[in-house]
Amino acid sequence: DGAGHRFAASLHNTSKSMVGNTLRLFTAKATNEGDNVTISNLNIDGCNAKNGDYGIRAIFLEGEGTFTIDNVKITQVTYTINDDGAEKTLKVINSYLEGWTSYNPATEGIFENVTFAKGTYGQFRPHGNATLTNCVFNEGVVLDLTKLNAGKVVKLVNCKYGDTVITAENIVSLLGTNLDGYAADKVTF
Repeated sequence: DGAGHRFAASLHNTSKSMVGNTLRLFTAKATNEGDNVTISNLNIDGCNAKNGDYGIRAIFLEGEGTFTIDNVKITQVTYTINDDGAEKTLKVINSYLEGWTSYNPATEGIFENVTFAKGTYGQFRPHGNATLTNCVFNEGVVLDLTKLNAGKVVKLVNCKYGDTVITAENIVSLLGTNLDGYAADKVTF
């Protein structure tokens, strides 16, 4: 672009592309280490892709770099965002994610003004560090720490479950049974 950013990465519409038992709708791929990939102003509705007995993955991230998802609405999918094992930064801003959101331990997840909603699944399951600022968990969505790798932390800054601010005192009752074994060192506020 005119600002001197190098966009060697790409967003591919991989409609009807099966990987295992999962249909990938879009793959965002960083072709060189340090690439910046931006996905913005996109509405992904998985209901148009349903024609079989498989899961639907809205956005799959491949390669190393920084992936920014801005003003994206994802509905009626199994998995909203998922990625490969490469080290990356995932920034999700001003977006709506309906389904299961997860990413690998080498990924640094940053979420700002994101609403997590229940679809087929209502789950936020980071394997790596996560910082959530001004995010909302709608009814039926859980924070699942069962796959959070050792030494990784989820930081919640002014996040809510519906209209209720999430605190150390109410996190387990608000965000569900997948917090079994909840430890204060896994979540900070």
